[in-house]
Amino acid sequence: MGLAMKLMLVIVLLCGAALGADRPKHDVHALLRGAVLCEGNPFDTVRNLTKHGSANWNDGYAGEDFGEDMSYANVLVLKKPLVIEGASTSAVIGDLEGSYSDFTGLVYGRFRGDYKKVVTSLGLERGGKSGVGTYSRSLNVGLDGEVGAVCSKTIGLTPKEGDEFLLGCGWCNG
Repeated sequence: MGLAMKLMLVIVLLCGAALGADRPKHDVHALLRGAVLCEGNPFDTVRNLTKHGSANWNDGYAGEDFGEDMSYANVLVLKKPLVIEGASTSAVIGDLEGSYSDFTGLVYGRFRGDYKKVVTSLGLERGGKSGVGTYSRSLNVGLDGEVGAVCSKTIGLTPKEGDEFLLGCGWCNG
């Protein structure tokens, strides 16, 4: 292969890499597991993934956002289910208004599986002061990561019909 041909190949490879550079490289399932379990800023995680959502499933998910101001929601549909402690969901939602009266998680999924196993594994307690879910555990940090926040990120779980339950992260909205 001549020098000109080698240079042309390098240019084509670099151009191809540059074209894909604006798409984030990430493990969607790891990011969403973290968001549902209150790691980092959960709503920003969901919002950023939605922004780069792929309608053709190339990245393993499709995302859509809708609404405005505080009536804003993001929905991520997963090609392969997200599994947490044996329970699975095919969608993660970021919803600033909250869609359930008995569950105030703002980033959550509707999971199918044994909720009792999840409660035990995540160290959730029945009741609790937060009101995020039927079972919850406050992490004692706010979205800013500061300890002792008045409005702590809290993992919540609320059983629903059959083997379904809501699991996600909640905090004060506003």
